[in-house]
This record gives sequence, C-alpha cells and structure tokens, in this order.
Amino acid sequence: MFPFPTRRGFDVRDKVVVVTGAASGIGAALAAELHSRGAKLVLIDVVAEPITLAAKAFGSTALALAADIRDRTATALAIDAAVDRFGRIDVVVANAGVAPAPTTVRTVDPAEFDRVLDINLVGAFNTVRPALEQIAATRGHVVIVASAAAFAPAAGLSPYMISKAGVEQLGRALRIELAAVGASAGLAYFGFVRTPLARPIDEDPSAANWTRSCPGRSTSASAPSRPPP
Repeated sequence: MFPFPTRRGFDVRDKVVVVTGAASGIGAALAAELHSRGAKLVLIDVVAEPITLAAKAFGSTALALAADIRDRTATALAIDAAVDRFGRIDVVVANAGVAPAPTTVRTVDPAEFDRVLDINLVGAFNTVRPALEQIAATRGHVVIVASAAAFAPAAGLSPYMISKAGVEQLGRALRIELAAVGASAGLAYFGFVRTPLARPIDEDPSAANWTRSCPGRSTSASAPSRPPP
C-alpha cells in the first residue's frame, strides 16, 4: 500500500484553490479565509452574481465561473478555464451541496431524491475528476465536504445522509488513489451550520427538536473558519 503523505498544515499562499458552492454559506466563508491567506481562487457556483461580486472584491487573484456541477461537461470546462487562467490547480474543495426539506425513504419524491444525489454525490465526482491530473502534477490536495450525517443517522434526513455517505467513500477512495502520486485528499465533517443550505431543516419543527439535542447544536458560517487540513 502507498504511504499517505503527512502534512503539518498546508500553506495556501499563491496556491490555486478551486471552491464549489462558493456563493454562500461555508463556501463563501472559506473563500474569504483563503483569500486572506494569499490563495488564488477559482469560485464556482450555479448562482453567478455572488461569486462575480466576490471575485471583483478579491481582485486579480480570483476567477468566478458559473457552472452547475450536475452538468459534467460544464464543470470540466470550468476546470479547464481555471487552468487557462492560473496555469495549474493545487487544491480542489468539493463543497457544493443541497439539503432537502425533511422527508423519509417512504415519502420522498423520487425526483427530489435524484436531485440530492446528483448535486451532492455526482456533483462532487464531476468537480474532482477533471482536476485530478492537475492535483497529481502539483502534488496537491482534494477536500471533499461530507457531513456528520454520513455516519450519524437522524429521522427525516435520509436522502441527505445517503448522499453524504457516498461522498465520504469518494473521499476515502481518493485518499488511497492520490497517495500513489504524492498528492492527498481529506474529508470535512460538519454538523448543522446556519447557512442557506440548512434552512429547510432549520425551519421544520420536528427537525428543530432533533438539532437541539445535537452536541454543540449549530454553528454559523458567517465568519470565516480555517479550511480543513
């Protein structure tokens, strides 16, 4: 088996970092933190205006690209555009995701189930795969944003839990595969964070009762937090 690279921190100064779901919530907070640390940013989101404004505020070291990560071709073209602009990619953060209103396997609309998996799981694959040659060449790093829901079951969150369990295994597979070329991958496991994504859960009375019982309850992504190792 390949030895896993050991990183004692990761200096992002002058590194080219791709962040999906960068228009709001965790992605926007992470982008601001990365910018403050000197990273060159590629901001990808299906909603163009917020990332365009953010890139303008960050200056010439940021590029905004509107793309729906469910669209494999559009996402690959966005990755190509990032390389054309900055010459390389050092880090990819597959952060974009969606959380449906609370439902169960029995009651979920199959179309909504497909939508959640298409964005959370297939979208993460679509984001990472076209960037892997760059990550291998730069001995870079991939961050897959999973969730505590990947391993902590809760009533009413089945589509989200299923998608994030798949995302977790995508990250674990990448960690093994990238070790062969001296690159690395990691997973971020967030609990409930007050972001637009979590609002459908936040506003549901039964889900609110459950979140109140969670250790630490919820945290806010309004202030930048340290990027995952």
